Amino acid sequence: MDFNKSKRKYEWKNSINENATNITVIRVVFIILIFLIVLMAAIGFKLRNNTASYSLYFAQYVASSTKDEVTKNIKEIGSVLDKIASRIEIIISEGRFEIVERIFETISYSNNSNAIIYIDVNNNFSSNTDISKYKEKISSTIKHGNRNFIFFDDRSAFVYVPVHVKGNVVGSVGFIYSSKQLLDMFGRLSNESLIGIRSMLLDESLDPVIISDETLELYKYFLSDNSKERNDSIINIKTLMDEKKQGSYKVKTNEGNVFLFFDRIEKYDIVIVTVVPSSLYGINIDSFFIQLAFLSITVIILFTTLMISILSNAKKRIYDMINAAYYDRITGGLNINGFYFQAKKNINNYNNYALVRFSIRDFAIYTSTLGSDEGNRILKCVVAIINNRLAKYELACRVYAENFLLIIHDSEQELLEERLAFLAKSAEEAFNENLAQSNKITISFISGVYSIAASDTDIEALAERVRIVHDVALLDDRRGNITKFYDSNLLKTIKEEKEITDSFAQAIEYREFLVYFQPKVDSNTNEIVGAEALVRWKKGDEILPPSKFIPILEKNGNITELDFYVFEEVCADIRQSILMGYNVVPVSVNLSVRHFAYYGIADDLEKIRSSYSIPASLLDIEVTESVFFDKKTIEIVKVELNKMHKYGFACSLDDFGSGYSSLSLLMDFDIDYIKIDKSFIDNINNAKSKVILQSIINLALSLNMGIVAEGVETKEQLEIIKQMGCKVIQGYIYSKPICLEDWIEYRKSFGGDCPKSQN
Repeated sequence: MDFNKSKRKYEWKNSINENATNITVIRVVFIILIFLIVLMAAIGFKLRNNTASYSLYFAQYVASSTKDEVTKNIKEIGSVLDKIASRIEIIISEGRFEIVERIFETISYSNNSNAIIYIDVNNNFSSNTDISKYKEKISSTIKHGNRNFIFFDDRSAFVYVPVHVKGNVVGSVGFIYSSKQLLDMFGRLSNESLIGIRSMLLDESLDPVIISDETLELYKYFLSDNSKERNDSIINIKTLMDEKKQGSYKVKTNEGNVFLFFDRIEKYDIVIVTVVPSSLYGINIDSFFIQLAFLSITVIILFTTLMISILSNAKKRIYDMINAAYYDRITGGLNINGFYFQAKKNINNYNNYALVRFSIRDFAIYTSTLGSDEGNRILKCVVAIINNRLAKYELACRVYAENFLLIIHDSEQELLEERLAFLAKSAEEAFNENLAQSNKITISFISGVYSIAASDTDIEALAERVRIVHDVALLDDRRGNITKFYDSNLLKTIKEEKEITDSFAQAIEYREFLVYFQPKVDSNTNEIVGAEALVRWKKGDEILPPSKFIPILEKNGNITELDFYVFEEVCADIRQSILMGYNVVPVSVNLSVRHFAYYGIADDLEKIRSSYSIPASLLDIEVTESVFFDKKTIEIVKVELNKMHKYGFACSLDDFGSGYSSLSLLMDFDIDYIKIDKSFIDNINNAKSKVILQSIINLALSLNMGIVAEGVETKEQLEIIKQMGCKVIQGYIYSKPICLEDWIEYRKSFGGDCPKSQN
């Protein structure tokens, strides 16, 4: 046997087996690599799609929130203009065109505009400054009856709203803003996003209006007419805009595809465009496959290491996007989206917790005097202090501007107020730590609170409820920290107030307000010497007393229009009574303190009186003590009261002694009558009250002032007040407030004994 031959055969066989084993291993490794490649490719596609989907969602969210921010700023401007338009409507309806420009000098507005302009339908202008360079552009493009922007070549703009009188458009009123002011107001449009998202505001011709220098270059590229493709994109966008639609449009650039998200601003012919770059639309899959191909001929370890690196980068990218979506760029704390997200996760852990919405008092004043950088530092101090003092499951976020939301453990009112006061004081100390004494500020919170119940799971609904309470707290004019708590009665009251406010204009138009008269009787002679005009609201089948609507109208400012309405109704009744030959006595009409925010109320009343050709001596103007408490208006009050006497009106001081009256009021102001408050009459048997009442009567008599006692209801009260020297009585002892028809009959029949039916 050939040993060598056998050996060679064995080696060959072993070699085949060894090669077969190696091939098998290679095949297994290759299959594993292919499997890993396919697996990683699938993961890559999934990751890309998820990232692109999340990116698109986030881009849409940024576009939507940018539009909301712009719309909010425009609405704030429109709200101020609506108030000014309402005042101009009153002035024009009364024929007092000559004081429009003077009103511009007295109206308070905080829009920092270059000018305020009123232009009627005949292109006559009124303004508080020189606006000659804008007249031609405004005259040629203004659309009376609409709300809109008119943009000028220097990228400044005229924002205006219509002015109506009796349903007809008579002109428009608006503000002029410079380009810098526009950028300052719409801050997000003037700064490039950290992740490349940019926004701009365009007019209906797609010309730029509010746009930063960096964004302007991008605008020139894809909204110019340099190529057919870009020109087609303009045509398509304009077509969608003309159809008043919103949407997105894909545009190809040298750097890849970008998406334009565009939407109209409600009620205005302007569009906001948000540009999302291609870098946000997923991972670069081509590069990903090249890396996988390279890994197929390298060791699995390197392949795995690289994949871990890719996944880490993707995770970081998603983390960065989440950070941008859920965290506030100014304070570094949670924003409203992050707050809602975290609150929904934690809400099952809440026990004896409260949701608080609070704002920083006078924050707008601080930013206007200290600057926006210092204003941002205040916000950071507040967030830092709160976050450092949050317990487990407590949350805080900045909603917008100086408004915050807080989920806090202490729901008892006293404890919560103490904690909020401590947080405000701590933030104040942190902010003022390195400032000179002259620059130090006081930080206090205005807060609304809602106690979270076990059944409360909708955090957005709870946030809306606590916003309502916060809005109520804003109306409290006390200084320092203010805290209001939510309850069902408060919500009912707010709904009632809204219903009163919304139906007021219609009630005036349809004359639902009725004037009632309560006689003033000389108790010595039993003669009618006057009456007070009071108002009731006939709302459907119900007659609302003043307590149901007067405080609400005082709060929202509509009380001034109602006062003019009542005054004119009284003038009309007196005129009719004179023509019919009825017995006529002076009638007193109440004026709200709001009338004394500007000069001219006496002239307004005189104009109405003279239009009815009745003697001014038949009208008595009643004001309450509160008109004298505001140092800003006290000089106006003095001037207007003097003018009222010059025109021949009498003036009365109502509810004397109900507030913190100063005797100097009787010395410094020309008052004809004082009306003793009902609280003294109700306590007339009280020894101290009787002494004070007698002193007031003696003082008024010594100053030759008339005295009227209000709220006299019993014969005992009548006898005591007569003995003190007050003879003119107004109260149920003689008559309740009665409607016009009953008032006419009352004057005809009154004489001798008091009417028995009115006790």
